Amino acid sequence: GNQSPLIGQTVTVEGILVLDARKPGGFSGFYLQQADHQTDDNPATSEALFVYTRKAGGSVGQRVRVTGTVKEFHGLTELAPVHNLSVCGQASLPALINVSLPWSQPPESLENMRVRFDEPLTVIDNYNLARYGELALAASDQVIATEQLAPGPAARTLEQQNLAQRITLDDGLGKQNPTPVPWLSERDTVRAGDIVSELEGVLDYRFGQWRVQPGAVPRFQARNPRPQAPTKSTDSIRIMTLNLQNYFNGDGQGKGFPTPRGASSLEQFQTQNRKLARTIQDAHPDILAVTELENDGYGPDSAAAGLARTLGADWAVVQTPGRDGNDAIRTALLYRESRVRPTSPAYRPGPGELPGASRPPLAQAFRARGSELTFWVVVPHLKSKSCRHAAAREQDQGDGQGCYNRQRTL
Repeated sequence: GNQSPLIGQTVTVEGILVLDARKPGGFSGFYLQQADHQTDDNPATSEALFVYTRKAGGSVGQRVRVTGTVKEFHGLTELAPVHNLSVCGQASLPALINVSLPWSQPPESLENMRVRFDEPLTVIDNYNLARYGELALAASDQVIATEQLAPGPAARTLEQQNLAQRITLDDGLGKQNPTPVPWLSERDTVRAGDIVSELEGVLDYRFGQWRVQPGAVPRFQARNPRPQAPTKSTDSIRIMTLNLQNYFNGDGQGKGFPTPRGASSLEQFQTQNRKLARTIQDAHPDILAVTELENDGYGPDSAAAGLARTLGADWAVVQTPGRDGNDAIRTALLYRESRVRPTSPAYRPGPGELPGASRPPLAQAFRARGSELTFWVVVPHLKSKSCRHAAAREQDQGDGQGCYNRQRTL
């Protein structure tokens, strides 16, 4: 079942230590699995559990006897606290169990056990790679349900099917921003569409997701190479859009850290600033449309002014004072004065014009230098689908669109 029937009871168990996560930054414990010849032959129940302890003793391939209290920690069966731990000698590791996606058997029945994925898997998401050391994998590429189906029961069903047919490749660490970033030892990056094979390890459940804590580095194959950057002609205008990931510059004079949402120190901000500048300058944009810029006005110490200075003397900021919303962050437009010029005042919806829009979109008309053609650039920052603080009609309606859909469609 989804929970142990022994929750709250003190038990003594003996098994083989199959993966040790007591290393610095790890999960403060280890995975203990029954020997193959001692399993209960019940395919519906797992033969392993997680032992949450920093106590020393035992290594991979040793039999360990543990006394502790049975607990379900956010869906993971574990022993915590541990009262006694002793090593009983060497043992052969339990055989890897072959699994596949879609799941060949309920993952709950394999929780904390050693598994091997029969077939290669596809990387479908690398968003959390640098921050948490995670990659989302599936049997094949997945499309967001509402990109191919109208919102409603069918889209919701497909969304649930997608979620049930993926696995997270984890790095065995519980900390943020691992250094070095895992899985990159022989490559510059891992892209969506790349293939992962020879994946084996312990099947784990954390943070609402099934995960593999690998016992060895799997094999990666690049299948989605980054295309060459397009050549920029002198008579074209390049527009770049970028999420700045909470660009907060303290007080603008080297102090004011930690910031409410961005860098926690001047050193962190300088690193963020340097990376952003390199990213932007390498793309050679004429207009830069950004989100998650600190909403602190347009003065010389503001984040907007600081970013423009970082990019160079040719850069200017579109200004809409008093109409930037009440959120800590905002959208913004920056442009190269030698390449384009605004042709009219910028527009942002004011209070009451766009109910619920704490980050109102920004629109500006531009004209390229030496041209009579006018074009508009609009920068929105739509409310995410996450459900934090969602209430009433902003809650998930079960149609595949997540929370806050009304705010995204006003």
